[in-house]
Amino acid sequence: MILGLMIIIYASVYTMIYRCDRNSDKLKILDLKENSMDYRILAKDYEISMKEQVLPLLDSLQTTGVIKNGAHTVSYNMYLLDSPKANIVISHGFIERKEKYKEAIYYFLNMGYQVFILDHYSHGASGRATADSSIIHITSYQDLASDLHAFVKSTVVKNSKGKKTILFGHSMGGAIATLMVETYPDIIDGLILNAPMFKIKNPIPEFAGEPVTKLMTAFGKGDEYAIGYRAYDPGTDSVYNPKMIATYCEKRAQYWHYQHLNLTQHPTFGASWCAGANFIDLTHEILRKGNVEKIKQPVLMFQAERDAFVDPKGQYEFANRIKNIEYYLVRNAGHEIYIEEDQIIVPYFKKVNEFIERVIKL
Repeated sequence: MILGLMIIIYASVYTMIYRCDRNSDKLKILDLKENSMDYRILAKDYEISMKEQVLPLLDSLQTTGVIKNGAHTVSYNMYLLDSPKANIVISHGFIERKEKYKEAIYYFLNMGYQVFILDHYSHGASGRATADSSIIHITSYQDLASDLHAFVKSTVVKNSKGKKTILFGHSMGGAIATLMVETYPDIIDGLILNAPMFKIKNPIPEFAGEPVTKLMTAFGKGDEYAIGYRAYDPGTDSVYNPKMIATYCEKRAQYWHYQHLNLTQHPTFGASWCAGANFIDLTHEILRKGNVEKIKQPVLMFQAERDAFVDPKGQYEFANRIKNIEYYLVRNAGHEIYIEEDQIIVPYFKKVNEFIERVIKL
């Protein structure tokens, strides 16, 4: 009985400390009626369009490289233009890699923006802390923001041609991007957040999940798969059959699933206990009192109506505390709005372009 009472008190205190708003008056509905964009890629012709239209352009402009940031080796691509209007830096999501954003990069290039994208540590071609390339093992969420800062400060600034820089972050990458701006507030000119991971959606309540991840790490299990995760199994995982839907555009989802498999024998597939603990701490740090308020740049944020991965309450809390934000709900969209159905892709990227053009004029 005493133990039960202690658990109730702990859960109540935890929930109070990390409480998030449940709605926001700043949230608007993205108008999906706009469907004209000269350079859009249609789902029905997706594989052919990628092969014949997108990849030739990107291959002609792509430069690859690596930077060192402390013990981290970070791989990147950049796509430079002779006379860009602005610079776009992309910070990808959990278990993703830079190649997944080629359609988005194609759109940005057609808009007149040059693009820089990195593989976050423990993802893609960047360094790892373990020999198992399926596991995402991270020991410090601050290091991820530091890597992104080092990338922007060196590679992006060096090649920016004096133009403004806008940071685009998706999910985990949105959280990393936000922390970087909170920590280094003057390095970018605008921030675009796609379904940012400000609160993780999990069947296990966070007040229980956080201490478990930290206990497992303290007991020496930090570099092992957290509960619910495992290594990639080519026998069962090679065919696209997700347990949770990230995008409702099956053509795009299947294409990028198989592209991911073609790039490595053991794709990133799950998080370690230590990574899980760090991701929870990352969400808390972003929303910690006073941190959101450090962001003075214009922000554009999208919330996916059918998001299976992040809890919107973190996004509400962020939006309510920041001054300069445009905040849109995308109806019928899954977590990966940037590769959603055709009727979402066009108005989504047109809104992104409008925001960037406004930032350029500031």
